[in-house]
Amino acid sequence: MLPALAAIGVASATTTTAKLSLSLSGPTRAGSLEDLKIISTLTNVGEHTVLVLNDPRGPLSKAATNTFEINSETGPKPAFVGIRVKYSPNAAAAIHAYSIIKPGESINVEHDLSSAYNFANSGEGKYSIQAQNMFFVVDSSDSNKVDAVYATSSPLHIYISLDNAYTAELPRQNVTTSKEAGTLQPAAVFVGCTAVRRTAIESAYMAAQAYATGSYNAARNSHGTTPRFITWFGVFDTTRYNTVVRIFTAINGNRFSMFTYDCTCTDADTYAWVAPDKFGTINLCPLFWSAPNIGVDSKAGTIIHEASHFTANGGTDDWVYGTARSRELARTNPARAIDNADNYQYFTENPPA
Repeated sequence: MLPALAAIGVASATTTTAKLSLSLSGPTRAGSLEDLKIISTLTNVGEHTVLVLNDPRGPLSKAATNTFEINSETGPKPAFVGIRVKYSPNAAAAIHAYSIIKPGESINVEHDLSSAYNFANSGEGKYSIQAQNMFFVVDSSDSNKVDAVYATSSPLHIYISLDNAYTAELPRQNVTTSKEAGTLQPAAVFVGCTAVRRTAIESAYMAAQAYATGSYNAARNSHGTTPRFITWFGVFDTTRYNTVVRIFTAINGNRFSMFTYDCTCTDADTYAWVAPDKFGTINLCPLFWSAPNIGVDSKAGTIIHEASHFTANGGTDDWVYGTARSRELARTNPARAIDNADNYQYFTENPPA
């Protein structure tokens, strides 16, 4: 655990004074998967020390998340084949899971693009790589305040010609053949779980099954016009309403008592993660164990969140985290709200306005 705010001993920035710069470096040409390694450099260009959360979706993390926007000048974008993570900026701030960057200092992180992106169908050519430049910064005057700060950034250009690597196996992060709904084992499988944790998981997946049925019925019967539906998915639109009902229908068809639950994750600032194409396997992390069984940001709700990520259920993304940001997303960008896993979780948990 990193030191508390009072122990840092230097003047720290508020979220309104934090100034960051992000750059990428790497090879100008890549001829193999081993060449697809780049370095992100986050620099504090302000006058005060900045406390930046180690968001698993961002350049400060090596997790195989969708950290980069990769575009080809001549072919399709490489397919994302990494993982989706349930993360809470406020919970991460509470345990001081941030990097401390003093004025003029930088943090360098190496990223293996082949662990999260499949270039098999993208073709040879020039690629533009832009990193996620939104960072969560902890306010030095109020450790409970976490705001988004955007770093100045520019893309990296690489000429990629992977030769025979196009016929090689898929990236190492996600080589397991995906399961389809209905082909799960007859009972839950636990990986690295103590007896106490198995009991907690069993209670959570039973509550999640009830949540799934309740959410499906609430979404279907809302006709897209109830306050609950509008709060989490925005004003009524037929296409969006049908998408939400379709995803909840798929989740309600899951049998969480047949999933695989892996307890070996040690990321202290994370609830859980999944590989979207590996249907039925949920990796549970430290924040999951301290969460309540039901209610806001609960164990049962986390299972719904992760289930929504599975490609077989609709393949939601993580655009924002937290109740406040999810409500705001529904109000300002409902098209993204229906693709945001936390919105499905909070619709399910149904916290009060």
